[in-house]
Amino acid sequence: MYTDDKQRRLKSLDRGIQRCRKCRPPKNRNPRPEELCICTDTWLQAQTAILKPRLIVLLGKVAATHVLARQASLTDLHGKVVTYQTQQYLVTYHPAAAMRFPRIHGNMNRDFAKLRRIMAELEG
Repeated sequence: MYTDDKQRRLKSLDRGIQRCRKCRPPKNRNPRPEELCICTDTWLQAQTAILKPRLIVLLGKVAATHVLARQASLTDLHGKVVTYQTQQYLVTYHPAAAMRFPRIHGNMNRDFAKLRRIMAELEG
């Protein structure tokens, strides 16, 4: 029998962080499409297949455009749940952008409030 504390710790295993790329390219430039594909093909697809998440949060334009395989503005996508190849994604800004720009910080806070509501529904 699990105590409440153990149940909370086990429940936290339902969440995790994955990256489209495993390392940052030289001089902090955005990764090239072929660099993203190497990491995606080697790691991300396998991790996603093993974990089978109900929802993935995409942080930033690089993740959103690569994973969703389309060019789109984060202004248009943020806060929306997008279904691509049967997987659901919530798109929001990268935390670095939120730290630099107050408007983006506010939008990201609203996106994460929406994420909390979605997670509550999924766990319901």
